[in-house]
Amino acid sequence: MADCAWNSLVSANKKAELKFRNVNPTLKYCLGCEYPATKRDLYPRRPKPATLLDIITKPHKGFEFLSIPDLTFLHQSDHIVTSEFASVNYPYGRVTVFDVKGDVITTFPPKDTRKDIHLFGITSLPNDDVAICTGDGVSIWNLDGRMVSHMTQPTVENCCHVTLMQNHLLATTCITKEDGKCVTMWDPKSGKVTSQFGSRPEVIELNPLKQKQKILIRNRDIRLPWFIASDSSLNVFISDRTAQCVKVYDSTSGKYLRRFDAAGVDTRCAKGSLMPQGICVDDDDNIFVADEVSSSVLIFDKHGEKVRQLPLKIDPKEDQVWALALNNNHELTCGKRNPAISPTRKMALSFSHRKPRGHVYNLSFCDHYSIRF
Repeated sequence: MADCAWNSLVSANKKAELKFRNVNPTLKYCLGCEYPATKRDLYPRRPKPATLLDIITKPHKGFEFLSIPDLTFLHQSDHIVTSEFASVNYPYGRVTVFDVKGDVITTFPPKDTRKDIHLFGITSLPNDDVAICTGDGVSIWNLDGRMVSHMTQPTVENCCHVTLMQNHLLATTCITKEDGKCVTMWDPKSGKVTSQFGSRPEVIELNPLKQKQKILIRNRDIRLPWFIASDSSLNVFISDRTAQCVKVYDSTSGKYLRRFDAAGVDTRCAKGSLMPQGICVDDDDNIFVADEVSSSVLIFDKHGEKVRQLPLKIDPKEDQVWALALNNNHELTCGKRNPAISPTRKMALSFSHRKPRGHVYNLSFCDHYSIRF
């Protein structure tokens, strides 16, 4: 078999390079769109309305998000669950379940009779329940719209995004006060916090009269923790919006490990090369990061070295990448592949827009390095 031109290159992580260097995202469907993927252009052009009246009165076909959604694939199928932030019509947010064609299965407002819940980040659990950040903690819901449990802690506030660890603990990012911890580990069985780590940067007052302050952002500190993901080694990856990089911690010890961006790892990082949003880790511990700078998805190996870029056909002035999720195509049922899960790797992205939306992509590989499942 003839080698392609990429074979002449030497990669620091050859396994990740061979796997992802030829991957291209192909749009599968738009969440809630009434047209099948085969009847739509791959990247349809949206005519820009000339007046504000046209923008307001233009009919919207398909399912419309009222605010920017976070999303996740279910473990036992390729269904997607989205959580929307609070809006005027849904002051507590909203949860929606989509099937493999992008049709809405169910949607419900997350208001429990015991407590008003505000939704933020979401992740799926092995039994197809979903864990959702609620500001003051994490709540677990089933897909019928019933709250299973609600976990809170006095030291936790502004809990925004969540990920499921390999040891079945939940890790959340929290925008805390200066003396608070930015990452909290939860045990869903006991409902208790097991550990907290990740400190806020030190603030030094330079001029008390003008009330100007300087924030010292060290490598181990997190100024603005945002999306979070985890790998098979129980490390957590956090999108730090202020430092404009991804920071890595060992969840078992709380120790800071490294940081990386599109330019490199640790000292090779260059501020401005990455503005991370959604983040996800695949079965081989490669990291997918939604990047606002390039309006694309960047793939890094498990050490933080950039492998390649997945360009997206979007207008950066109108659309910004937001949340990112990968389907669980490694799941097996009784030693066999679950027929409800496609063997094709799928990637779901949500975009912030005047009418926020979500897209699902098939990740296709060239013949040289196609992946067989």
